[in-house]
Amino acid sequence: MTEEKINTQKWFWIFCSLHVFLWTVIPTIFFPTLYGDTVESIAWGYQWQWGYTKHPPLAAWIAAFAANIGPFTEFQIYLIASLLTVLTFWAIWKLAGKILTPGRALIAVLLLEGAIYYNCYSVYIDPDMVQLPIWALIALTFYIALKGEKIYQWLLVGFFCALAVYAKYQAMLIFIPMFVISLATVEGRKNYLKPGIYLCFIFFLIIIAPHFIWAYFNNFPAINYAYDATHGMNAAARFTFGQSLFSSLNFLLAQIGFCVLLILLTLTFLFVKRDKAYSVGSFNKRYILILGLGPLAVAMLYPIIARSEVLPRWGWSIFSLIGIIFISFIKPTVTKKVFYRFAKQLFVVICFIALSYCIFYGYWFSYVNGNYRNWNLFPSKAIAEKVTDIWDEHYKTPLKYIAGSHYLIVGITVYSKDHPIPYLDWNEKEALWMNVTDMRKDGAMFAWWVDGLDTGSDVKLIPAVKKRFPKAQMLGVYRFKKTGIPKDNRPILKNWIENNYPDWLENPLINQFFPNYPPYVDIGIAILPPGSKG
Repeated sequence: MTEEKINTQKWFWIFCSLHVFLWTVIPTIFFPTLYGDTVESIAWGYQWQWGYTKHPPLAAWIAAFAANIGPFTEFQIYLIASLLTVLTFWAIWKLAGKILTPGRALIAVLLLEGAIYYNCYSVYIDPDMVQLPIWALIALTFYIALKGEKIYQWLLVGFFCALAVYAKYQAMLIFIPMFVISLATVEGRKNYLKPGIYLCFIFFLIIIAPHFIWAYFNNFPAINYAYDATHGMNAAARFTFGQSLFSSLNFLLAQIGFCVLLILLTLTFLFVKRDKAYSVGSFNKRYILILGLGPLAVAMLYPIIARSEVLPRWGWSIFSLIGIIFISFIKPTVTKKVFYRFAKQLFVVICFIALSYCIFYGYWFSYVNGNYRNWNLFPSKAIAEKVTDIWDEHYKTPLKYIAGSHYLIVGITVYSKDHPIPYLDWNEKEALWMNVTDMRKDGAMFAWWVDGLDTGSDVKLIPAVKKRFPKAQMLGVYRFKKTGIPKDNRPILKNWIENNYPDWLENPLINQFFPNYPPYVDIGIAILPPGSKG
């Protein structure tokens, strides 16, 4: 049975429109504050550096650009994030169209909506999310260059590979499989006899040069951060083989969990008539398997070789080809009846994910569990407004500098009308753009955690800060109500358990889900007057 003609263009753009609508509107409604890493990216991007303490600069640049599109709102950030995901879908759809029939290609890309990396996790703009469209564009342009062998095609590959480095050094996970493809296929080896692939590499080096020159003179901060992040609390310690293997297997299980709905959607095609005579071809099969599963294999080998761990979020960008792989091997015959049935199933999955997201993040964190380490519900706006108003009361000039606890300060930088320069943790290594002499001359506001969240290091830091800036005037401790916390200061579910089954809370397995977070956060605020030399 051959495929029936389906208007794939129409259905693809309907799907993309629905995606943009849902994943722009839902977070805009439920989250009055942006996710912490997105706020951090915007604050970094406002400084327009060639790199930052944790990551290369691309995500920060994109986040700052999105924040500067008109008057700042969360809506525009969520919209840009959704459009970046749609760009991912488009690139994978175009690649699938070169390997599969139109109906199968459409299904291959729609399957991605079953993985949470492409929906509820994609509402943020941070280095992990920014990799999604770049890796997809690499997969598309690399395929075209291998087949077309044109110089301009290879230059596009070099450009997107450079963007991948500017997004996150995790780009090595895709570069290694690309190199394997170039050696393991006839199409790849042929290109070594032509100038395109060499010009691609030279163009790639030219583009990344400014970043690595900056990184060299700043002691490669992103590499140091990545090393520390993958070696646990004790960065000097090496993991045992057993610990590394466990981390690798845990990574794999996490990825299966993140993609479980995609897998379930795919399994429905096992009950569809298969076209056994259909073949995607030897090169296509090698390409999608090596580039689609290679990054997963490299990520799982990394902790074993480096005696470290692999972080679950590394899986963010490595599954874009999984739909193409599944459909290539299942070979379903896509009739209109089959497609419409799949479309209904996908719609149910989309609704399930959206509803679960609303319940878990919008309700569970707020009213049931009471766990307030959720930055999307943190009162950053109120804190930023208060800090800026205090400065305005003392001086009639815009607030130029804000110094203090890291995530508190980036929130003030983003949500203050003055967008002050952040001096993160009063530490030049965390704020490589800082000129402390200028800050003393122009004055600054100081803000730090006193109670309610990550207080330990900040409390110890305050005496050292007072010693460095003796002219700073302590203004007091200010209390800010956390958004959504019940008035009785007890999560609803915990309240019900206390009234009906109080013995349950004596069980540590149950009690761990009900930490006693207060419904407020206390912030210490001080002012450093302009012209403070001491």
